[in-house]
Amino acid sequence: DANLFSVVVFLVEFTYYGNAYPSAVISTLRLYQPAQVLLLVLKAVMVLFLFFFLYKEGKLLLSRPVEYLLEVWNWVELLVIVAGFSTLGVYFQTQSVIDQVSEGSDHGLFSAYRRAANWAEVYTYVTAALICCVTLKLVRLLRFNKVVQVLFITISTSFKPLSGFMMMAGVVMMAFTQMGSLLFGSNLGTYSNIGSSLASISLMTIGSFDTEELTEVSWLYGPIFFFLFQVTMQFFLMTMFMAILMDTYADVDGNTDVQKLRM
Repeated sequence: DANLFSVVVFLVEFTYYGNAYPSAVISTLRLYQPAQVLLLVLKAVMVLFLFFFLYKEGKLLLSRPVEYLLEVWNWVELLVIVAGFSTLGVYFQTQSVIDQVSEGSDHGLFSAYRRAANWAEVYTYVTAALICCVTLKLVRLLRFNKVVQVLFITISTSFKPLSGFMMMAGVVMMAFTQMGSLLFGSNLGTYSNIGSSLASISLMTIGSFDTEELTEVSWLYGPIFFFLFQVTMQFFLMTMFMAILMDTYADVDGNTDVQKLRM
């Protein structure tokens, strides 16, 4: 009665030196939809809304294309439309593959179940993108609120100084990324390449780190690397970031136009 089917893939990679690296992928999906008629009705309603938004946004785009494309929230509207139609297309493709697995001749083939699991996973990703875009659109609908209005003006005003700051912060991050990869890459998997090293540095920025593994690799370079990174990111770059935002917010808050909004 749970209607949950799992597709499990176990892989073991053997290297030339005899090492074995196992991995497992477990995907769970539903092969039978008990309320399929209700889902089709909801999808039809979704199609109507998408065509309505497509007509409205297309009309605005054709009337003033330059001004329309310069507005950030218009891009969010377009992303909602694209993600909505993509979700519908992937949904019907996923259902078609699932129906072939549950009712077709390839009912007992593992590759058929694996294909259905892959499409179900793609549908989950596309749905997540759609939900993210719709949630961002909800923020725009709250623009009548005074605090939200001040927030929008602060973000748009501070975009230029923050762009220069982010370029400088990106250079600093890449410097520490390459430093960590060179110092600890041969001993730690989290610093084995530039991508994993950048991920470890980013996690360290938000407070997720393991100083013991750095110290085990080198009792000298590990603490020095961690100390320099924390001082540079937390005391200098984060302070500059907050100073730019607070300075812009103070200017916007004291603006006469914003004061009129509060009246």
